[in-house]
Amino acid sequence: MNDSRHSRSHRSRSLRRRSARPAVEPLETRELLSVVDQGGPVLANAQVETVFLGSQWNSDPAQAGVMNQLNTYVSTLVSGSYFNLMTPYGIGAGTLTGSLVANTNLPAGSQISDSQIQSAILNELNSGAVSNNSERLFVVYTPQNVEVSASGATSGTEPGLGHFAGYHNNFIDPATNQSISYAVIPFPGGINGVVAPLNVWQLTTVATSHEIAEGVTDPDPSTNPAWLDPNSTSNLGSEIGDLAWGNFGFWNGYVVQALAAPNDQPTLPVGSTPFLMSAAGPFIAPEGTSFTTIVASFTDLDTSYSQGPRTAGDFTATVAWGNGQTSPGTVVQTGPGQFEIVASYAYPNAGGYTVSIGVTDMINGQSMVVAGTANVSDQPIVATSAPSGLAAARSYNQHILAHFIDLNPYANATDFSASIDWGNGQTSAGYVVATASGFEVIGANAYQTPGFYPVTVTIVDSEGSRATASGVLDVVRPGAAGSIAFGPAPAYHRAFHPPKIFPSFYQSFNGSREGESRLQRLEFAYRRNLFFHPMETRRRG
Repeated sequence: MNDSRHSRSHRSRSLRRRSARPAVEPLETRELLSVVDQGGPVLANAQVETVFLGSQWNSDPAQAGVMNQLNTYVSTLVSGSYFNLMTPYGIGAGTLTGSLVANTNLPAGSQISDSQIQSAILNELNSGAVSNNSERLFVVYTPQNVEVSASGATSGTEPGLGHFAGYHNNFIDPATNQSISYAVIPFPGGINGVVAPLNVWQLTTVATSHEIAEGVTDPDPSTNPAWLDPNSTSNLGSEIGDLAWGNFGFWNGYVVQALAAPNDQPTLPVGSTPFLMSAAGPFIAPEGTSFTTIVASFTDLDTSYSQGPRTAGDFTATVAWGNGQTSPGTVVQTGPGQFEIVASYAYPNAGGYTVSIGVTDMINGQSMVVAGTANVSDQPIVATSAPSGLAAARSYNQHILAHFIDLNPYANATDFSASIDWGNGQTSAGYVVATASGFEVIGANAYQTPGFYPVTVTIVDSEGSRATASGVLDVVRPGAAGSIAFGPAPAYHRAFHPPKIFPSFYQSFNGSREGESRLQRLEFAYRRNLFFHPMETRRRG
C-alpha cells in the first residue's frame, strides 16, 4: 500500500478535528444526504481483537484498570443492540474474540506512527499471538502520554496540525496477501482535552464506537470502499459515523456515537437517551425544614440541533421525593451542554427516601430519570412540666402534667406516645392532645396516701426522639384545706432561693400546726430535690 493511498484514508475517514475548527462538528446542512453501497466488503459478523501497545498496560495499575474497562465496553458494544443500528448495512452481531498486550517499547513522551502500528500488528500475527481472517478487526489502543501520528495529523496538541481522536484503515499482509483491518484509538482522551460536553473517558468510548462502526461497514476505505455518502462535503468524512458526528447517546452506562441510517438520519440504540445524568446527594435535612439544593446534573449529549444549542428553557424537570409528593425542579445552565436541576422541599417526617429526578427535552420529547436518596433526621422534642394536682388521695382525675413542642411544624398528636411514672411504683400511659402552642400530656392516678411524689413524664415520637418532664406532686388527704400542686422540675425552683416565699399555690392550713408540718415537709422535699441548696419559707398571715 503506497503512502498516498494511506494518506487519503486518514484525511477522509478519521474522527478528527482541526485546530481552526470547533471541537464539535455540526451535521451537514444539505437536505439530501444518502448512504450508498459502493460495492466494497463489510465485516458482517465482526470478530474484534483489542491490542494494547506498550508494556505500561500491564505494569501501571491505573492503565491496567482502563484496559479492563475498555475490554468490557468493547464486548458490550459489539454484542449488544448498538450493532442493530447497522442491520440495514448487512451487519450482524459481533464478538470480542480476544485481547493482548504488545510489549512495544513506548516510553512516556514518545510518538508512534501509523506504519509502526501496522508493524506491531504484523509482529503479533507472525508470533502467533493473534490470527487474521476476513471478519477480523483489530482495535489498537496506545498508552498514556504517547502520541500517535498519521498523514500529517496527530493525537497531540501541536499548533498548526490536524488532530484526531481515532481513525481506521487497512493494509495488506505481505506474507499472506490478506487484508488486515484495524482501528486506532489513542489513550483515553485522544486529543488531550475535552470536546464539550464530553470528558476524556466519554470521548474515548465515543471514538471507539465511531471507529468500530465504520471499521465493519467500510473496512477498506482506501481501495474498495463500502457504505458511505459519496457526495458528502463534511470535513470529517463521509462514513456512517462521520455523518452523525455531534450526536451522542447514553447507552448501557456508556456514551456512544450515533450512526447515520440509510436515509441519513442519526440513530441511537433502543433504550438510549441523549442525556448523561446523575443524581446529587444524598440529601440530608431535618424533618419539617425546607431546603433548596441541587438534586441532579445532566449533560445534553445531542449537539447537532439545527436551531442552535439547547438552553435551560428547553427542559422541564420534576422531582418525586419518595413519599408520594412531587414538585417541579428548576433547570439551570452551567456551561455548554451542561445543566443542573435545583429543587426545594420540606419532608414532614424523618426517614430514608428514594428520590426520583426526571428531565424532559420539550423540543423532541425525550426524557431521562435517575434515582437519588434523602436522609431526613428527626427533630427534637422540648418538654416542660405543668402545674397540676389531685383533689384527694383516693380520687382518680385527669390532670395536665406536661407541655411540649416538636420542632417539626408538621407534627400532630398521633405522632407521639407518653408514659407517666407516678413516683409510687405505678405507671400509666399519658394522653397527648394538641394545643395552640404545642402539645400537652394528660394523665390520671389514684394515690393511697398523702405525700410528695416525684413524677416523670416521658414523651416519644414515631421517629424515636424523646423528652422528659419531671416534677413533685403534692397529694393531700380528702377534705384538707389548701391547694394541691404539681411543680416543674427541681432545676426550675432554683429561682426560689431565700428570701423568696413559696408561690401562692403552696398555702398553709390557717396557721395550724398541721399546716406548719406540711410546709416543713414541702421545704424538705424541695431542698432534697435541689441537692440541699438552702431555702427558707415563711408562713403567710
